[in-house]
Amino acid sequence: MDRVQLEITGISDLLLHGANGLLKVEEQTAGAQTRQTRRQQSDLEIAEEGVYRGENRVICFPQAAFRQAFLEGLKGKVISPKPAGMQRAPSAKTWYERAVFVGDEWCILTDLQGTPLTTYGLDVRRAVNANTGGAIRAVRARLKNWKTVVTLLVDQLVLPVEGSAASLLHNMNCAGVWPGIGSYRIGRGGPFGRFKANLLSVESLDGLQVEEAA
Repeated sequence: MDRVQLEITGISDLLLHGANGLLKVEEQTAGAQTRQTRRQQSDLEIAEEGVYRGENRVICFPQAAFRQAFLEGLKGKVISPKPAGMQRAPSAKTWYERAVFVGDEWCILTDLQGTPLTTYGLDVRRAVNANTGGAIRAVRARLKNWKTVVTLLVDQLVLPVEGSAASLLHNMNCAGVWPGIGSYRIGRGGPFGRFKANLLSVESLDGLQVEEAA
């Protein structure tokens, strides 16, 4: 099992998932009585519901989203060269989804200088409700000039051929072109969530450093 670290740099804005703007219930106490009131959420409250926060309110993102983009980008591709004993080359997606896992649950989003992000802009646009087909007003957090580090675990025993770091990096860069990550990403018809990947290091979990980027 190898631990692979990739530096991910956004080449388009990242749009986080958001809510539809529900009524917010608040309780007000006057003497011995408590009364509930309802009010429409502000745009900032709606966007904040789709933001993952870590310690010190830094903005995080699920690493599983990068794995999912990696696998989705493998659709239609096959393992090459074809493993010995097989009549035809197996699906790359089928094999990699059994061999590539996330090393951590969350990654911290930073600016291009490496400072963790805590604030964001608002993206407000008309969208279509996937359940009803009706138009809704979508409010989501929008991040510019973003970067992060993603850790993947690669099980070489599962892959039918040796899965090199170069192959992993190439396919992750393909995932950055399509489908991308986040809401209204390139793979869902939008312009958001594109990225590029650079290899930081590859390390055996036995402690042997097998490859490291300069």
